[in-house]
Amino acid sequence: MLKLHRSKRARSARIALTTAAVAIGLSACGSDSSEDSDSTPAEAEASPSSAETAQISILDFNFSSPITIGSGATVTVTNNDGADHTWTADDGAFDSGVLAPGDSFDFTFDEDGEFSYHCEIHPSMTSSVTVDG
Repeated sequence: MLKLHRSKRARSARIALTTAAVAIGLSACGSDSSEDSDSTPAEAEASPSSAETAQISILDFNFSSPITIGSGATVTVTNNDGADHTWTADDGAFDSGVLAPGDSFDFTFDEDGEFSYHCEIHPSMTSSVTVDG
């Protein structure tokens, strides 16, 4: 089952949470203390699990690089560009509609596979999401 959600309030909350998470992550990376040696690089590089959210940014008429996520993960696409764009699956599995600058769109991937996507307004903008169980 695929779930869609679009909300500026939710986007603002996600941006605040993401900013806080990045700040915490950066402060942990800069620690000189050996007490924090319990974490491993594998933990930092893990793909999103079914309860996590991945981010795709639209900027300078480009999508972020292709991503790999787990089944059940939600992808949030944010238009950080100065022009309108769409996030549209080549096979029609999802379509954000027009995203004005600053808008975001959430989509939960419940099926494994590779999902190629493009911008309907700017067809040369392409990338993909790989969902791996």
